[in-house]
Amino acid sequence: MEDEKSVPLSFSCPNCSKIASPAYTKRGLETALEVGELPVRCIECDHSWKRKLSPQEKERIKNLLGSW
Repeated sequence: MEDEKSVPLSFSCPNCSKIASPAYTKRGLETALEVGELPVRCIECDHSWKRKLSPQEKERIKNLLGSW
């Protein structure tokens, strides 16, 4: 099912500076665009945070959703 497919996005963890690459479903990305932020969790240090989406990140997510 298309909705179950997920795509990883990479962010630098503000706690340990390692790269966090959580995977998001189509619905998760649609929700992120609606609220303007993504929930992120670093598996290295177990730090969780909400990342406010920049205009460039929003555009990138829109492009990802368009090619889903």
